[in-house]
Amino acid sequence: MHSSDTARDSSRADLKGYWAMQLKDIRMDLVVEDARQLATRLALAKKEFAKQKISVKVEHLQELERLHSQCAEFQRCFEKLEDAQASERDFNYAQVELAWNKSMDAVDVLLHGLH
Repeated sequence: MHSSDTARDSSRADLKGYWAMQLKDIRMDLVVEDARQLATRLALAKKEFAKQKISVKVEHLQELERLHSQCAEFQRCFEKLEDAQASERDFNYAQVELAWNKSMDAVDVLLHGLH
């Protein structure tokens, strides 16, 4: 193997690593934006829930518990994505997106029930 081949292989590896980090950064930015959207929806749900009479709150405890569970799952998946090795990132990113969708659905169900 010539030194030019070694240099080319090293350059390719550096470039591959660079793009892998860029992709990770982009995905993390998207997940952070998802978290912000979820936080906004949660704040709205909290505000609407606070306005309700006790009897209405009791009626929606199951939805509230589901929402809490889904948000905890989103947080768990987010933390796994942060710590994921390159080989696990695609799977973990998909898990974060799934957990986010379920969390948003849970917020929407609660909000719909409160109106």
